Amino acid sequence: MKPIYLIYLCVVLITVACQQTKMPTTESNVINIDLTGDIVEKSTLVNLSSIASEVEYIALENSSNGMLVGERIFVFDSLLVCPGHRQIYIFNRYTGKFIREVGEQGRGPQAYWKANHYVHLDKERGIIINTCGWTHSLIEFSPSGDIKGKVNLEKRSRYTTKLKGNLYAAYYENYKGDEKERIVIWDNNEKKVVKRFKNYRTCKNDPRRTRLLGYEGWFYYHNEELMFKEYFCDTVYKLSEKKMAPHIIFNPGENRPPYMERETFDFCKYHRYSLIMETNNYLFFKLHFDKKSYYCYYDKQHSQLKISSPDDKNKKNAGLVNDIDGFVRFAPESITKDNEIVGHIEAYQLVKWMNNNPDKVTNLPDHLKKFKDIKVTDNPIVMIAKLKK
Repeated sequence: MKPIYLIYLCVVLITVACQQTKMPTTESNVINIDLTGDIVEKSTLVNLSSIASEVEYIALENSSNGMLVGERIFVFDSLLVCPGHRQIYIFNRYTGKFIREVGEQGRGPQAYWKANHYVHLDKERGIIINTCGWTHSLIEFSPSGDIKGKVNLEKRSRYTTKLKGNLYAAYYENYKGDEKERIVIWDNNEKKVVKRFKNYRTCKNDPRRTRLLGYEGWFYYHNEELMFKEYFCDTVYKLSEKKMAPHIIFNPGENRPPYMERETFDFCKYHRYSLIMETNNYLFFKLHFDKKSYYCYYDKQHSQLKISSPDDKNKKNAGLVNDIDGFVRFAPESITKDNEIVGHIEAYQLVKWMNNNPDKVTNLPDHLKKFKDIKVTDNPIVMIAKLKK
């Protein structure tokens, strides 16, 4: 009986040990961001040096095609890809020299209706620039101007991007109040939907108008996986052709926008997120609330959230304080594959900053003093900050 008892005891101990050391579940890996309470009280001056070690600056050459106006600039090995309001410009990564314009806005066969501000690196096809067409939900360009793909869905979507292989994800806004589908996965070879994620929510509809919300559907890529965030949903999902798995949860408390009042609610009274992106160590996002913008980052390793407070002299300038070289605030807008965050400043904003901060201009390092000659009609200055590991 004694050997049998010992065997039984060993089995029990091994079982308990396995239970205690089992891998955490998917649910336990979900990142939770607490944005409840007073955002003003939670915000503070956040130094760029807390996450970055150095900053590089590139002045974009002025183009005869016109001035670049846009929210995001994307940096690759040798190119800067700049999707603007009505144009897509390509510049040299190191010199800022203008190279070419990609496509054209219009109704022609090589034209797009709107640049989507989604630019990503595809393993098979290289750099892909997403745009909306008049007929096609998605027209994909290369930096050389070639069309790499077109997606024409069952019904048109303003938010469409590559999932993997021949599969694309498309989000449908519920601006009519009774949209039955939330996201569809589209096989572009077979020209059919292979998965439908239903929308179970309805909202009040004003038949006299259609309200298009900025950033209602937000896609981004992380570690070659596609993430998705909806305006009225607190969760960032990791998408596959089979499921939507929770990845990040924002908790705005009472500042969550009311879905039922989609057509009528006041933008300023509720939280809105944009520029959501992440590295292995950090999650970045921009929080819009009460007519102010807060640039935020979440340190995954230490589970810490930092919310930048706006500049007292410019309430819309809420980037990280550039204590590395004393230049303008740094507002992250994209991420490179080399663990860098990218930002830019419009020329007119830089002129304003210099006029408002003569003491800081005097103390700038030599490589930044050259920007004192910038004109309000010049193209933006690109800023690239190397993240700490």
